[in-house]
Amino acid sequence: MQVSFFHLDKNMLGQYLVFVVFTTLTLALANDDPSLHRFRGHVLKINQKYEIVTTLADSYKEPDGNSNNVLATGSWDENYNITGWSVLEIKTSENQTNVDQAYSAGLLEGQFTQS
Repeated sequence: MQVSFFHLDKNMLGQYLVFVVFTTLTLALANDDPSLHRFRGHVLKINQKYEIVTTLADSYKEPDGNSNNVLATGSWDENYNITGWSVLEIKTSENQTNVDQAYSAGLLEGQFTQS
């Protein structure tokens, strides 16, 4: 006597493959607008207080380039559902202290990647 715990006939295999392909396509097409997954931002330090600004990349305004208050700028492409990767880029201002650079980079990363 043979006991089989799992049996797939040709019909079931075909249905299973159709389901897998359909599910994969649905997930890939669900995120078809990449602009909804691109963010830009910066961190300012004004009167010893940190200000974090993040928004969709399309509506982002650069901080004043002459400002000594800009500690960090960055971007985040949250497209892992499409490519399998997300890209986080953060640049800190060299004329700031190491502590302010590290802290502002962490603030910006946390703001971008929060759930």
